Parts: sequence; C-alpha cells; structure tokens
Amino acid sequence: MMESAVIISLSGEPLYWHLPEGRTAGSIPDSNKLWSVIWENRNNILGIAHTHPGKGIPYPSWTDITTFDACELGLGSKLLWWIFTEDNGAVFIKGNKKYEYNGKLLDKSIDEIPWLIELRKHSY
Repeated sequence: MMESAVIISLSGEPLYWHLPEGRTAGSIPDSNKLWSVIWENRNNILGIAHTHPGKGIPYPSWTDITTFDACELGLGSKLLWWIFTEDNGAVFIKGNKKYEYNGKLLDKSIDEIPWLIELRKHSY
C-alpha cells in the first residue's frame, strides 16, 4: 500500500494525480508540482482526496489537519477533503474553529465516485 492523492475539479473530474517518489503506507510527501497545480487551479478545485492504509473508518491525522488548514488559508477558500481506506470513505470540511474539520462517512454512494477506482489502484 502506498498513500496516493488526487485533486478534484469543480466538475468532479481529476485535475492531478499526486503520486510522488518517497510516498509510503503512512505518508505522502508534498512537492513543488503539487503546490503549483493547486495554485494554478485555485478557482477550479472542489477538493482533494487521499488514501490511508488498511480498512475501517478514515480519520484525518494531525498532519492531514494542519495541511488542510494551510491549503485553505493560502487559497482563501474551503475545500472538501476526502480520505479513503480499502473499504470506507469519509469527507471532511472546515468547521468554525481553527483545526476543526467535521467529517461525514460516505455511504454506498461511494461506489458512484468515478475517480475512486483509479485512486485505490494507485494505492493498494
């Protein structure tokens, strides 16, 4: 398993697959390319999805939360943040407090997310 990420456009299409060298089962490094794509597409990003190892309900790590917050501060807008495990998915959005991200477990509609199959192929 290798963590993988994808930037999703406002139309729900993948804009960029983040599959850098050095990724592991527990982390996915940042890169200049990733930040360039985010900035260049800042008016067309719905959110960013990434994978976590194993099965079960996904929750953001502290690194995830601080990254979410930094991205949103830099962009000046809220994004959707999806996290997927082998068998579940959840989406998180900024709450009212700093570092507060509220999550919602995705139901069977998870099977209708067109880019999820590819994201999981890059990961598992």
